[in-house]
Amino acid sequence: LATSGGRVVSESEGDDDLRLEPHERLVDLGGKRVAVVGLGASGLAAAALALDRGASRVAMLDSNPSGPTDAQVEVARDLESSGSCEVALRFGPHDLADFEGCDVIVCSPGVPASSIAPLVPPAATLVSELAFALCEITQNFAVPVACVTGTNGKTTTTTFLCSLLEGLGKTCEACGNIGLPASDVCLRLRRGVRGEGNGTGGLDCLAVEVSSYQLEIESCRDLFRPRAAAILNLTDDHAERHGGVEGYA
Repeated sequence: LATSGGRVVSESEGDDDLRLEPHERLVDLGGKRVAVVGLGASGLAAAALALDRGASRVAMLDSNPSGPTDAQVEVARDLESSGSCEVALRFGPHDLADFEGCDVIVCSPGVPASSIAPLVPPAATLVSELAFALCEITQNFAVPVACVTGTNGKTTTTTFLCSLLEGLGKTCEACGNIGLPASDVCLRLRRGVRGEGNGTGGLDCLAVEVSSYQLEIESCRDLFRPRAAAILNLTDDHAERHGGVEGYA
């Protein structure tokens, strides 16, 4: 076994995979098995993006035992209808079997990474939904990203920033914790390159609201490369998620 980009890589993956940059392993998913944990808007967008990147299997996992919503069933059916991807839709507590054989595990912001990390296979990459999308947006599409985080005022500031950039004549969108998943933006950019009607022709920049939940996976630091970033303020918050102010900060 060799270590590459903070990840354990087996010899069976070959020299070509070892030479890939960390973001390239997430963008070129041909023949790879992906698990998406947490099936809110961000998780569903990440599942669709994984399919578009060529994943051979997408496991859609949610701890809610009450079963799928209409939106979750619709996305699963869309993935299956492609004919190129095996889809698994599972609900209830997660266990090791859910992630067996996975190459990439995408964690939605509503899912504490600490609850998933013990179940991640040694050769798999655990990544946040935000980094899963932004690594391609910033490095393949070269869209400059400005991120806004902090305890209070993120949404207002991100909205104002997007409006300011639009006022300067830039084609800009606000995404991330503000409501529009970054994976959805990335998917529309990919479709735009292919000339599909539901794609985006291009963006000059992105204004991204980022919560602490989207920043807690340390291994995503090599993937998360905003052009500019602002921390508005920091007060004790989300202790139940981060274990106190030190973990939060």
